[in-house]
Amino acid sequence: MPNLISDFKNAFPDVHLRIVSAASPELQEMVLNNRLDMMVVGMPGTPSRFLTSTVILQEKLYLVVNDNMLRQYFPELYPACKQIWLTEGAVLRNFQQMPFALNLPYFNSSMLLKRHLEKIGASLDCVHVSSHPDLHHMMSTRDYTASFCLTMYLPGVLKLNQERKDKLNIFPIKDFHETNPVVVSYLQSRVFRRSTQMLLQMIRRNCKVFSKYDLIYQYLAQDPGPLPRVLCWFIEKGM
Repeated sequence: MPNLISDFKNAFPDVHLRIVSAASPELQEMVLNNRLDMMVVGMPGTPSRFLTSTVILQEKLYLVVNDNMLRQYFPELYPACKQIWLTEGAVLRNFQQMPFALNLPYFNSSMLLKRHLEKIGASLDCVHVSSHPDLHHMMSTRDYTASFCLTMYLPGVLKLNQERKDKLNIFPIKDFHETNPVVVSYLQSRVFRRSTQMLLQMIRRNCKVFSKYDLIYQYLAQDPGPLPRVLCWFIEKGM
C-alpha cells in the first residue's frame, strides 16, 4: 500500500485518496452504500450480485520457520530436510509439536489452513493468535514460533532475512493446493473518473509483482540448484 499511495500521489497530486482498513463484510457494506469506490479483499464466500469483482492475485500459503527451530525439532533430519521441503513441500503433520503463531480464526489464511489440517488429520500447537502476520514472522526470527505466510507477505519475510542473521526458511506445503483469491470489487453501476481508473490499473500491476514471488518458489521446486542471477537480483531488491 505505501508504494501504491506514492505512485498515485505522484500521478494525481491534487486528488485526495482515502484508505480504509476493515473486515471484508464492513468494506462491502461501505462499497454498496457508496462510501467507498472499491475494495481489495479475499474472495467472499457469497459475493454480492450488485458488485463487479475481478481476481487480481491467487495467493499461496507457505510455512515459515527458522534454522534454530529446525535443529531443535528435527535434529536427525537437519539440514538435509531444508532442501527436501523446499522442493517437495513440508508435511504439516510432522510439525505438530512445534509452537505456532496463527491468524484470527475468521481470516482467509486460517480457514485455508483449517481445511488442510482436517484433510490430513493433524493439528498444530497454537501459542499466539493475532491479526498481524508481520508480527508472526518477527516472532519466527526469534525462535518463539513457526508461522505462515501468504504470497503478499513474501517480500516482508525476505526483507527480514536481509536484516537479521537468523534466517527464515520459506517452504511450500505438501499437498496444499487451495489458494486465497484476492479480488478488487466495486458497484456494477459505478462510473469512475480517470484517476480512479488509473488506481485500478496500479492495483492490478502491483499484484502482478507479488505473483512473481510464487514463480521463484515454483522454480526452486523444479531446480534446487543455485538461483539464476536475475532471480537473485529480484529477491535482493524486494521487487
